[in-house]
Amino acid sequence: MVEVQHTWVAPSESEFIRGFCYLPESQVLEVRIKHDDNGQTAYYYMDIPQYVYDGFKNADSYGSYYHSRIKAGNYGFRDHNSDTELRQLEKDMKDLLLSEPFTIASTVRRHDPELYNQNRELFEMLADRQYDRHLINVEGHENFIQFTIRIIHGLIDEALDILTEEYGEDEPFVAECIEIAEESLEESRNYTILQTI
Repeated sequence: MVEVQHTWVAPSESEFIRGFCYLPESQVLEVRIKHDDNGQTAYYYMDIPQYVYDGFKNADSYGSYYHSRIKAGNYGFRDHNSDTELRQLEKDMKDLLLSEPFTIASTVRRHDPELYNQNRELFEMLADRQYDRHLINVEGHENFIQFTIRIIHGLIDEALDILTEEYGEDEPFVAECIEIAEESLEESRNYTILQTI
């Protein structure tokens, strides 16, 4: 299972940052930033040490820490709005990147609001992907989308572990979430871009 460390940021905690995920093995940090239209964009930063993620998580101001310690660092990215091939890939993968994580979170919220609230950070990290506007490519990493998918699957695996521990795999709504997760995994395997993971 992929280890994903995650921090969901409530709107009352920051007007700018909506959350961030960290892949310790790859030292990749995904930062989710809010836009004026309530949409979000995921930015990816490479070679982030664990202590930078820990500092971000414990910062008094997420926005200030992001600007001074992460964005000001030497971690390149570029907006890909003009990259037609990347935009098409994003469109093709919409269900995997946006809909399926949200569906799992909303299914749990509908069937067991208490369990959802007990694990709110995790489920909000999944649910918030419905607001994504587009991804940001990492400079020099053409296959950056592999990191997005690893984060999504890491979060989904963690959610399924919680559900099966609480209910077992035979509970109908848990089985529904498992089926969505399996479809998501199968869909991600269909993209040759993942061959390099």
